[in-house]
Amino acid sequence: MAVMEYTEEIFEEPTDRVLYEQAFRYLKDIEGKRVYRNLKITGTLKPVLLARVDDCKEYARNLIATGVEKESAWNRARRLCLLFSETD
Repeated sequence: MAVMEYTEEIFEEPTDRVLYEQAFRYLKDIEGKRVYRNLKITGTLKPVLLARVDDCKEYARNLIATGVEKESAWNRARRLCLLFSETD
């Protein structure tokens, strides 16, 4: 008889690069090429994306500090700060 082991996956916070790429894809694909192009032309694309990443990290860490489980906090922060959606 085989013995099954229970292994719990440990949640790792997303890296800045992962958050940046997610914010970039959302801005380019969902917000529209016009918004993307305007930000790129004006040189504000990178600062806007970095600000969204910083907001996401701060929001997630504040949620964690109030007792929200890490994975849930990061998922909520990504939805609200990067994807501008309250649900998946």
